[in-house]
Amino acid sequence: TISNAGERLGHVRDRILDAAALQRHHVVLDLNAGSGLLTWEILRRAPEGGTWALAWDREAGEALRQQAERLPELQRPVVLVGDPSELADLLALRSESDLHFDAIVGRNALARIPDKIGLLSELAQRLLPGGRLSVAEGVVKHSQRLYDLVDLSRLGDDLRQRIVGAEEQIYADESDPLVNWDVTDLQNGLAAAGFEGISVREQAEETEVPVGPATLERWFSVGESRERPSYAEHLLRRITSQVLGQVESLFTGQLANKTVPWQTQVVFASGQIPDRTA
Repeated sequence: TISNAGERLGHVRDRILDAAALQRHHVVLDLNAGSGLLTWEILRRAPEGGTWALAWDREAGEALRQQAERLPELQRPVVLVGDPSELADLLALRSESDLHFDAIVGRNALARIPDKIGLLSELAQRLLPGGRLSVAEGVVKHSQRLYDLVDLSRLGDDLRQRIVGAEEQIYADESDPLVNWDVTDLQNGLAAAGFEGISVREQAEETEVPVGPATLERWFSVGESRERPSYAEHLLRRITSQVLGQVESLFTGQLANKTVPWQTQVVFASGQIPDRTA
C-alpha cells in the first residue's frame, strides 16, 4: 500500500485508542503488537500505568524488545510472544495469572482466531470492571476481488464465470476463520461475551497497491509449501493448468508494474465491561 499509508494508519490507531478511553494510570494490552503501531502510542497515553504487547511471532517480539531497550527500564512495555488465545498461558508463565487490564486494544487481532466468541469471552474476563475492549478488524470476507481488477471478457463468458466462481468460493469457506465471519457476528460475539455499550462501525477504504513481479508470482505460484493456497491453486479447482497459463498472461499483461485501486472494509468495534461497584 503506497497511498497516504502513514496518515491512514494514524487514523486507525487514534480511533482504536480513543474508543478505549485511556487514562494515564491504565494498564493496557495490545493484542497484536506487530510493528508497535498501538504499543508506542499506549505508552505515550498511559505513562503511569503499564503497557503489555502481544507479538504473534518471535521476530516481531524481538524487534519490539530491541526498540524498547532505548527507553528507561520502568517505561518499557512487557512483550509476550503468542496469539490471543494463548494469553492465559503466557501470563501464567510469568506468574501473572491474576493480572487484569483497564483496556484491551487490537488491530487485526481477532480474524485468524477460529473461536472468536470464546476469545471475546476470555478477554471480557481479563478486563477490570468498567474496562474497555477496542479493536479494528479488516473484514476479509469483503476484500478486493482480483477478477474486478482485470478485463476477463476476452476469455469468454463461461471461463470468466468459472474464474469468478472460484474466487468467490475463497470467501464462502465456512471452515476458514479469516472469512467465515461478518460484522454482525462480531457484534453478536461482543454481546454474548457480556460487553455493554457496544459500538460497531464499518468503514470502506480505498488505497493504491503496486502490482510488481513478486505480487504476481505470489498469486500464481503452484505447489509451494505455504500456510494458505495461492490464488492460482484456488482457480485450478475449476480450470485446467493450460487455461491457468492464459489467465496468468492476462493478469500480467494488464497489471504488471501498475498501481491499482484496492477496496477494503474495516470494522471498528468497542464495548465495556459493566462496573457493578459504581
